[in-house]
Amino acid sequence: MSETEIEQSTRQKSLRDFYRVLFRHKSKSLLVFVVVVGAVTVVTFTATEMYESQAKLLVKPGRESLTVDPTIPGERIISISRRMEEYLNSELEILKSRTLSERAVDAIGPEKFLTRSGEEAGAAAAGATAHGRIENVLCKTRAAVRGAKAVCADVLKTLGIADEIEPREQAIHIVSKRLNAGILSNSNVIELTFESQSPELAKGTLDKLIDVYLEQRLEVYDGGGSHRFFKEQTENLQAELEAAEQGLRDFKNKTKVGDLTKQRDIAIERLGGLLRQMHDLDAQLAASTGKVFSLHQTLDRMSETTTLEQVTGRPNYFMDDARFRLLELRLREKELLATYPEDNRLVQNVREQIERAEAMLTDEEETRTERTTGINSSYRQLEVELLQERARREALQKQRGVLGSHVADVHAELEVLNDNEIKLTQLQRRRDIAEQNYRNYVDKLEQTRISQALEQEKISNIAVIQPATMPILPVSPKKALGLFLGLLLGLFAALGLSFVSEYLDHSIKTPEQVEERLQLPALVSIPLVRAEGVLAMANGRGVESKTSKASKRWNNGAEIIPYYHGLRERLARSFQGSTRAPRVLGVTSCHHGEGVSSIAANLAATLARDGDGRVLLVDANVGSPSIHRIFKSEASLGLADTLAHNENAENVVIASPVESLDIVPAGNGNGNLAQTFSGDGFSKLVGSLKRGYRFVVIDMPALDETSSAFRLASLCDGVVLVIEAERLRWEVAHRAAEQLAETKANILGVVLNKRRFPIPGWLYRTL
Repeated sequence: MSETEIEQSTRQKSLRDFYRVLFRHKSKSLLVFVVVVGAVTVVTFTATEMYESQAKLLVKPGRESLTVDPTIPGERIISISRRMEEYLNSELEILKSRTLSERAVDAIGPEKFLTRSGEEAGAAAAGATAHGRIENVLCKTRAAVRGAKAVCADVLKTLGIADEIEPREQAIHIVSKRLNAGILSNSNVIELTFESQSPELAKGTLDKLIDVYLEQRLEVYDGGGSHRFFKEQTENLQAELEAAEQGLRDFKNKTKVGDLTKQRDIAIERLGGLLRQMHDLDAQLAASTGKVFSLHQTLDRMSETTTLEQVTGRPNYFMDDARFRLLELRLREKELLATYPEDNRLVQNVREQIERAEAMLTDEEETRTERTTGINSSYRQLEVELLQERARREALQKQRGVLGSHVADVHAELEVLNDNEIKLTQLQRRRDIAEQNYRNYVDKLEQTRISQALEQEKISNIAVIQPATMPILPVSPKKALGLFLGLLLGLFAALGLSFVSEYLDHSIKTPEQVEERLQLPALVSIPLVRAEGVLAMANGRGVESKTSKASKRWNNGAEIIPYYHGLRERLARSFQGSTRAPRVLGVTSCHHGEGVSSIAANLAATLARDGDGRVLLVDANVGSPSIHRIFKSEASLGLADTLAHNENAENVVIASPVESLDIVPAGNGNGNLAQTFSGDGFSKLVGSLKRGYRFVVIDMPALDETSSAFRLASLCDGVVLVIEAERLRWEVAHRAAEQLAETKANILGVVLNKRRFPIPGWLYRTL
């Protein structure tokens, strides 16, 4: 798993995790809490005491917001022209104006707002009370703070960083900052407050501000020469209104306009009637035209004469004579052809006569009937009817032309009415605008007249319902609130520091983090032993180093025995499925001082007690050996001597106080780990030692001390990585585990050593 995936992995959080963070960083959190609470307390008790004077003003709808209706005779005030909320906001802006502060400062004097005489007098009086000493110290502290500020200001002025501010400007700034004005909810009351170090100064300043405000607002609302201006404008607008009304009247008289709407309705009604008549005439004219056309067709099919009498069976002399003539012409043709050619002129003439005769015979009816004809009466009757219908159609056409001219006249009349309506609307709009302007200026004129009259009498619609009060108790600093806020701020700062520190702390603290971050099994988590070098022995007794001072809890190391039993069981389960149990166990760490020697010694002692064979403990940490101190044995020949002089390994093996446990001390080496473990000497030595022991536990040097540590780890059947809790960053441990894996070392798991349990036992059991 990559580091990113490890970072993203999460686990269930509990209330114990919350308390664990708090108690782990309790020292820093407590320090921050004390510092924050102390700082807030000092600021609260050294802050300058401020007294607040209050006053209330009632704002009544008065002359500035009143208007009159010019349509009602007299000068009766009838309405309010502005919303009260807007009016109150305007009054607040006047109260907050710089001009008001300037006048108040000029009237009272800038030095009153810049001196500390009142505060010094209060300090002198406080010295005589029961708490006089405390108050005196606080006042002296304030004086010292002010002196420091003055010195800093002088330094800045000398360096040209800060410009000198005139006392008057400072006083104006103080008055503007300390004056507060607001509107009480659901009322027309303005509440004013002013804070000062002196009660008398607070009351006097607020009284003066109210007086200056009443004078200034009269000046603001004073019309001055506006009355004359509005009067002139009103007269001009009245003349414009009269001219507009005269123009409207002249136009109506000229165009004879009464009610354009009624006239338009009448014209539209007339136009509708004419259009309906034209529609009827068009229908009649179409019917007449169709009838004339039908009569024409009928007459075309009829004849003017008709057969009165018809006699059949009589001879047709004409046809008989024509046939005889045709026979003669044909005989003549044959005679001529016998004499002349066919293109002869005589032959052609005869042939032409034959063709004419044949044509006449063809057209002539071969009948022997005699007819007698006369005048057709039906034809004559239809002709009379056709003439009548034509006359009617002409009459309809003339009638339609007259109606068309009437329609055109009505359209022209409507156009004139529309033009007149536009002109009339323009004239009326001009009259309305002039009238509206006239009314507005009449209202303004009346307001300025009232304002001018009230100004002369010094009448205002502002009533002081509560004059400036004389404060008795200071309003700030609020010590109880300050202390409460200090406690709250200190608590949040402490909690924040704890969780920020926890977030920034990447060290490994719990077995869960070992498995989560390193993806390695956590073999055991050994608590922090306050007596260093305690050895858990088979009989429950312990051997301590000369530097150990065992606490009551860890007396003789009896209580750490179960942890090493657990380590042995975990190691047994880790190689349970293997055909050959690991016999050489290396114990190492990332950095020196993480308790590798203690873990190796106690692990070897536990294996010797519970195993079925002897156990050998090899101190390979020749740079800083510790095994001989843990077992209180004297320095003697050891591993370094064997590797350096090719001594027999059996000569350096010594017995330990623990039954079935032998020790190979580090020996008298030169401290050069790389030189000591160079070559194959250590590998051969381990191979020879394995034959006589069930387990060989090697106390290896730290991985960051020499690269030979990784080579030693690869020679072991299994490696136990020791990590000191809350010391080693998980990134370093993760990198070390990767390097061990790259050297083909068999990492059995991690022992989390010196684990701290920050939560008290009684609290932990209740969670």
